[in-house]
Amino acid sequence: MRIYDTIIIGGGPAGLTSAVYAASEGLDTLVIEKSRLGGQAYSSAAIENFLGYNKITGKQLTKQAVEQAMNFGAEFVFATIDIIIRTGYGTFIVETTDDTIYETKTIVLALGVQYRTLDADGIDNFIGTNVHYGDSVIDRARNCKNKHVYIVGGANSAGQAAVHLSKYASQVSILIRGEGLEKSMSAYLVQQINEIDNIDVQTQCIVTRFEGQQKLERIVINNNGYENEICDCEHMFMFIGAKPSTHWLPSQIALDAQGYILANFQNYTTSVPGIFAVGDIVSESVKRISTAVGSGAAAVSGIHNFIANLS
Repeated sequence: MRIYDTIIIGGGPAGLTSAVYAASEGLDTLVIEKSRLGGQAYSSAAIENFLGYNKITGKQLTKQAVEQAMNFGAEFVFATIDIIIRTGYGTFIVETTDDTIYETKTIVLALGVQYRTLDADGIDNFIGTNVHYGDSVIDRARNCKNKHVYIVGGANSAGQAAVHLSKYASQVSILIRGEGLEKSMSAYLVQQINEIDNIDVQTQCIVTRFEGQQKLERIVINNNGYENEICDCEHMFMFIGAKPSTHWLPSQIALDAQGYILANFQNYTTSVPGIFAVGDIVSESVKRISTAVGSGAAAVSGIHNFIANLS
């Protein structure tokens, strides 16, 4: 059986970076992705603060990264991982749900996270244009200048986004299901929000419909379960939580209380020698493309060190 130097599980920015660096440095590299390359970044209509690009779409960035990795010799397979097993010979077996078996000296877990989605009519038409899940508000704030912006969510991330956006938007409306922010948001943030004139909080409401042509133009808000209100809306940010897909990993891989992988931020080693974790799946990682790319590159040095010590 062929033995890869590294198998990268996940084809988002972190995994693709690991693939580019590993393959370019002579490592026999395989990327396994279960659905679509590019991860959450693929849906982004405009990435404006990535080094070397004034503006690039997530689709374009993904295409260029995949071509770059393939030019260096990386291979790509679309499959779902069923199990990871450590052999008695210092290698790992990766088995997919279609019973295909791969053997490798190292593994890079670039699993990303799954953002909890809002169940509303029409929302899928606008994801990545002016409706965003868990994206960095800092990257997009200037696009919201003098506009009415809506935020769904009542935790700290939503509050921090509202405070930042209030410096650019004419009005920021926070939409929550509950009766107030106090139960879900830190007191200091609640106080800040209460003191900013162009932030309002709408309680006991949900967004039921998204409308527009090429971009989002209107939303329908259901208040208190019985009254529907149609509101003009050009930008929507949703902070309704994310969850890591780590339930299937071997129990030897240490996770934090939320299920994110514990990794060393120097070379992204996990509790299992030879297995690395990069990108959003890493505990306490900053959820930004540049951070994901940095971790993907840094892990490759750890791979080299691990393989060197095998011989």
